[in-house]
Amino acid sequence: MAELARLEDIHLRSLEGRAVFDALDWSTPFGARYRLLGPSGSGAPDLLRLLAGLLHPDRGQVILDGVPVDGQALSHPFIQRGKLGWVPSNGGLLVNQTLTVNLALPLAFVQGVHSAEAEAMAMEAMEAAGIGPLAQLRPHAMELSQRWLAGLVRASLMRAELWLIEAPPGDLDARTRKRARRVLDQAVDAKAALIVLGEGAWSPDTLQAWQLEDGRIAPWEEP
Repeated sequence: MAELARLEDIHLRSLEGRAVFDALDWSTPFGARYRLLGPSGSGAPDLLRLLAGLLHPDRGQVILDGVPVDGQALSHPFIQRGKLGWVPSNGGLLVNQTLTVNLALPLAFVQGVHSAEAEAMAMEAMEAAGIGPLAQLRPHAMELSQRWLAGLVRASLMRAELWLIEAPPGDLDARTRKRARRVLDQAVDAKAALIVLGEGAWSPDTLQAWQLEDGRIAPWEEP
């Protein structure tokens, strides 16, 4: 299976000087389905941020779709095409824009969709995900779980090929879990890679569990 992302000889220290990763090597093929588990402080969020180009290693290289990620991650061709589905716990929405605009802007500016069509596509996706009534709200007027779900919808609209999903903020109610699961089941195609942090009934059952501990990644083993 072709390789989508690779971490080569990654060295990373925390702001306090603690070694998070020391010569970490790991790769992800297209079509991978991973659940990343690890204790607090294991560096799992840092790994996702490295892959997203939001965090840069002290030494080593992050490679996306065959092209290294440098200090100007936004200029990376994979990211410029809008194929990175980064969904942080807070949703990553623009605070001064409505939910409709938040979901439509990437379609317009990255994929060149006309603004009216982009907003119509955003509205259709929000309705399908059960968050249509939030369309004209700004993030501060939404619950944290709603912002996170909106982040999933935005990635689905862009047809992301690399999904990097942090756990939602707190426990989700049954309805939100069902909505999130439906978005992922419908939007993550066979080519796309999906990496999820932590456990949750909102994520697909087909995820392969990996554990991150002491700066190393390995298939999960029951204690």
